[in-house]
Amino acid sequence: MAKKVLSMEIGQATTRVIEIDYLSKSPKIYQAFSLETPRDMVQDGVISRNEDFIINLKAELRKREIKTTDVVFTVSSSRIANREARIPQVKENKILPLITANAAEYFPVDMNQYHLVYSILGKVDTKEEKQYRLSLLAVPNDVTTSYLDLAHSLQMHIKAIDYVGNSIYQVVRQDFQRGTNAVIKIDEHSSLVTIVKDGEIVLQRSVAHGVNAVIENMMELDVYGENLDYYGATRAFMTNRCIRRYLNVDVDYQEPEDTSDEIMMSRIMLTENLRYLIGNVGRILEYYVSRNDNQPIDSIELVGVGADFQGLDELLSNELGYTVHNYDGLNQIKIVSTGYSDVTMHVLAACIGAAIKPLQLLSPDLLKGEKQQSLIIPFAIMVACLAIALALFLISQIQVNNKKKELEKVEEQKKKDQYLQKAKTKYEKSKDTYNTVIKYNGLEADFNNRLVEFIEECEKKMPQNFQVGVLEAVDDSIKLTVSCATKDELENIVQALYNFDTVTVVDIGNVREYIYVEEEPILPEGATPTPTPSEPSPTPTEGPTPTPLWVCSCEILVIYNDAGGRFQGAVIPTPTPTPAPTKAAAAATPTAAAN
Repeated sequence: MAKKVLSMEIGQATTRVIEIDYLSKSPKIYQAFSLETPRDMVQDGVISRNEDFIINLKAELRKREIKTTDVVFTVSSSRIANREARIPQVKENKILPLITANAAEYFPVDMNQYHLVYSILGKVDTKEEKQYRLSLLAVPNDVTTSYLDLAHSLQMHIKAIDYVGNSIYQVVRQDFQRGTNAVIKIDEHSSLVTIVKDGEIVLQRSVAHGVNAVIENMMELDVYGENLDYYGATRAFMTNRCIRRYLNVDVDYQEPEDTSDEIMMSRIMLTENLRYLIGNVGRILEYYVSRNDNQPIDSIELVGVGADFQGLDELLSNELGYTVHNYDGLNQIKIVSTGYSDVTMHVLAACIGAAIKPLQLLSPDLLKGEKQQSLIIPFAIMVACLAIALALFLISQIQVNNKKKELEKVEEQKKKDQYLQKAKTKYEKSKDTYNTVIKYNGLEADFNNRLVEFIEECEKKMPQNFQVGVLEAVDDSIKLTVSCATKDELENIVQALYNFDTVTVVDIGNVREYIYVEEEPILPEGATPTPTPSEPSPTPTEGPTPTPLWVCSCEILVIYNDAGGRFQGAVIPTPTPTPAPTKAAAAATPTAAAN
């Protein structure tokens, strides 16, 4: 796939730009547009820096989404001297030193301000020697440097600077392989005549006249539109036949387009402005014919903005004596643009030819500098990338080292934490053990103190016949078995307990009555007496029968008033004494007892 370039022709009035395949014999055009060149920006080929032009050109490129940065310029200047020379056939790398050594013979100018450019037109073989036919150009240095400055301002890289004569030749070269043919490029301020014989340039001359005078004359007239600007006046010639068929106004004739005297006079005035252009072109053609044994020119083709002016080809045919046609060979070039501007192929001819095979006008020193300049940006990008990569690497290494140090600190702290955790665990176990011991010691001392207080309160508040058979002190409660002679006394004992300050009655149970004889109770029928350590089994003795005693007993559960715990909220029962049996019943049934 061919590489794309921007090919530009910066004229004194109009700048033309195309995006096209580079160095291709069958190029494709992708984009094409034109814009106005600011007044006095171009002075005979030298480009002056103009910020408005740079801004407008960049805007057009952005508008069409053109991102190509390689550019080819085609240059037209009367200061570029053109000569044909013949030199012996030497190696190609010896040609430039040879013509440079003899530059004064070809161009009588100060060569310090010029540099030489050549192209091989052909070979001449005779019996005496073999020679090259060369086309020599003396190019002013300020012309090429001004294009370099413009490219740098546009942030573009120059692939080549071509001479407009070579650009036009490359366009018509394939069609001019046979016979003698001429192509005339007519622009706003200048024209170029190129004569090609059998595919080789034999004459090329520039004319310092174009269609600028006739365009400015149209701007002064109101016949084809009022207050026309430069672009509007140019379009008027493309859409109307404003040019007459002959220059000679003495011929009394009227053309079909002369619909009124005003229009006829306007057309005569406009056509008269082309007299100098036609005269200079005619003299160049006559010069060639006279120098070549009166060999006629087979065809003349028109390109440039003049080729789009209606009637100009017919006027040239009538005045020059040759058949002049608008060149149609450009119609074979494929256009793939979707945003093609209102520019024609005739005005793009030089741009197209410059991209096909440009003639490098840059001097070897400037070309070397431009190549080095073109490498600066990639090299700078590469250096910047390397610097960024190195910086990122160093930063990453620093971060890795910092993380390693942090990890080491974490591991060290982890070890310390493990030691502290073990110490903490050991401390907590010791603390729990200590608290447990203190708790039970406190409880034991507390329970003992409260038991003493309970016994002392019993001594103060209980009746004298209050007897305790069994007393069990467990944690915060006391279970005691009490006995007395009658139920009334038992009830008094229970009532006294309800009024204790140290304890609260929780439960009363196992209330029973029995007759006690000589320390052996008369139990209900079927019951088995159970000896106790405090009451040893009675030993039968001889003597009178002892008097039986009536005994009441019960089990009472009390808790300390500040105990709470498992007895908190318990319902305190009120004892209901069992009616006592009569003595007659007891005598009748000595072992009976009621609960």
